[in-house]
Amino acid sequence: MCVNRSFYFILIMSLLPFMLQAQDNALNSLSITVEGTGPGGYTFFADNNSPDDFHVIITMTRLIQLRCECTLPFASNVGPGRTKLFSLKRDGLSDSHDYNYEWSFMVGHVNPKVKKDAVYLMPIANGVITETIELKNIQEAYGDELPAEEELPAENFYGIGFKMHRGDTIYAARDGKVRSIKDGRESRKENSVFSRDENEISILHKDKTIATYSIIRNGSFLVKERESIVAGQPLAIVGGDNYTVGPHVRFMLSYLYFDERHASDHTYKWHYLKPAFATERHKPKVLEDKVAYKAVRPEDVLIQDLSKRAIKRRKKKQNGG
Repeated sequence: MCVNRSFYFILIMSLLPFMLQAQDNALNSLSITVEGTGPGGYTFFADNNSPDDFHVIITMTRLIQLRCECTLPFASNVGPGRTKLFSLKRDGLSDSHDYNYEWSFMVGHVNPKVKKDAVYLMPIANGVITETIELKNIQEAYGDELPAEEELPAENFYGIGFKMHRGDTIYAARDGKVRSIKDGRESRKENSVFSRDENEISILHKDKTIATYSIIRNGSFLVKERESIVAGQPLAIVGGDNYTVGPHVRFMLSYLYFDERHASDHTYKWHYLKPAFATERHKPKVLEDKVAYKAVRPEDVLIQDLSKRAIKRRKKKQNGG
């Protein structure tokens, strides 16, 4: 029996700067192992020693007298810890079989089940009135220096800005965990419309969507990476004094998309969503451009991501229990 367990690692270029750093960190935290499972059988595992999710693709470059009951190339999300991926079984009576494989990964959870009825708080102080600024194409958020891998069509992109005042606090729109922080990159160019290099914070939500808040003052972050946060929690101080529209925060909601029909092409993209925000006297709605809205914090929005036990504890605390 001849078994070749060699493989080579394909590093897929990431879509955003955070992912470049995360990819490097993943080299020391994510591995693929293969264990024998009886005569001519092998089981593949992913060992993830980080708190991040990954998407793994395994391609069999040689498969002789072995078969897999799964679809190849194999692609799957992998959470922290050890995850069983798939097994190879002997195909036929011959003892001579062989396999070889390649594997690659992307940081993140692809094609999540998005909570379609999720409602977001405006990322400004409760009771404050703001005017919105719709970002209609990705150049308005990132400028002309887009990452080469960012190929999303313009109609897929969506972002919304909220006008604020100098020194105002930016608040979390929904519960989640701080995924990444970019600091020390505040634009100083006067009369700016956009800047590719700006401070930002990304929050990973329970349904694996990611909220990105940008235009933030240097050194003003009030939370740390990996920290769990709740809706309405202060995140940072707004920047943008030098922008033509003045101080404002930009909010984008997205998730990592993978084309499962063409797994061998390693096609990853960011898919943007239009979030519904809580508004005064209205049902949650997608905000219109250049319209004034008053920020509110309805209780049902504040508790939407909590477990029944957590909701019970919250109510008990509110009642002085």
